[in-house]
Amino acid sequence: MKVGDMDDFQQQVVLVTGGTGNLGQAVIRAFLASGARVAAVVRKPGDAAAVFAADAPAERCRAVVGDLMDESSVA
Repeated sequence: MKVGDMDDFQQQVVLVTGGTGNLGQAVIRAFLASGARVAAVVRKPGDAAAVFAADAPAERCRAVVGDLMDESSVA
């Protein structure tokens, strides 16, 4: 796979931060369309609904609760 090639992410797991925003949603959709499994970091459990707003398949897209600006949350 060459750099910038979004055609084939089969068998890949991608971690998306900021998955609840507009850009994050677009990134999640692009990776799902290319075959990836996606883990999206969200700050609050209620924010997970935004990750699935684009009808992301639950078996390929999971929300992970955590605040990446908080060291104890990351641990």
